[in-house]
Amino acid sequence: MNLKNARMTAGDTAAAAAAYASKNVIGDIVGLNIFDKAPDALYSADGKFNANILNGYKDDLDWFGQTIRKGYRQEYNVSASTGTEKADAYFSIGYLDENGYLKNSDFERLTGRAVMNVNPVKWLKMGVNLSASHQTGNNTSGVGDGASSYINPFMYCRNISPVYPVHLHDIKTGEYILDANGNKQFDSGSYRDAQGVVQTTRNQYADRHVIWENQLDYDRTYRNTMEGIAYADFHFLNDFTFTVKGDVNLRNSENDTYNSAIIGDGKGNNGRAKKVTYRYKNYTFQQQLRYVHQFGDHGVNVLLGHENYYYNYDYSYEYKVNQVFAGKGNMTNVTEMTSIDG
Repeated sequence: MNLKNARMTAGDTAAAAAAYASKNVIGDIVGLNIFDKAPDALYSADGKFNANILNGYKDDLDWFGQTIRKGYRQEYNVSASTGTEKADAYFSIGYLDENGYLKNSDFERLTGRAVMNVNPVKWLKMGVNLSASHQTGNNTSGVGDGASSYINPFMYCRNISPVYPVHLHDIKTGEYILDANGNKQFDSGSYRDAQGVVQTTRNQYADRHVIWENQLDYDRTYRNTMEGIAYADFHFLNDFTFTVKGDVNLRNSENDTYNSAIIGDGKGNNGRAKKVTYRYKNYTFQQQLRYVHQFGDHGVNVLLGHENYYYNYDYSYEYKVNQVFAGKGNMTNVTEMTSIDG
């Protein structure tokens, strides 16, 4: 609440607004005092804010700064080709590794391709084209789930109040509360002090923490593809060509999603995991007969063709809750089936 709003509530004087804000803003609205003065002394009588941020909090209020990183992309490609009057060939392999500027987001891909054509005799030409890829992607959860998702870093970091720290601090001194190993701990919105009393540290997005959740949770996709094309051209009777061509396309992808039992969406279910699998297979087989003949300035081009097409799609979905071991999202580690489909 700013002083303008406080004036509307308490009266149209700076002193009244300051008194109202000092009494109500920290305790009832914000719930955390990160300043070096008591809540009733944050504003002077003339309505000016006259406190400073405690040293313990100063370097821990930038949510975006601790969510993003300097991303980088590296890509390597090697190719080779050769050929004679009777044959030619081309080979290539490529590797891509891309780290996003959001932490825990990256993409990795390995690709390969081989092309060969041979023309052993005048009336026959044939060839094959093979390509394959393996891809792995780690997504930052929530970006594709809508602007209001708590694990969407853009929504969370833009909307959380800048008085709430990323890590856990002692509400009296502002100093970091470290774990048993001396490391900083993320702030879930509250903690128990030495006397076992629950101390509230955040009145906004309680039990949610975009950085913490995206470290514990994951959303991974694995994808493999393979495509092969083969053909043979038979030339006969000068003007006729009979072509046989076939291609096969195989694709499969697997998406694994895990939500930790510690904080966020998986907390109420003691952890949860989801696996979605897709498999695609399709092929075509073509037979073409072409007649091409030139009559002076005129020509005839006739094509007769036939094609067979096959398509198969397989899908499976599993969703389970109640984990046995923390941090493991495989289906055997979660014991209670919630949904299954296919």
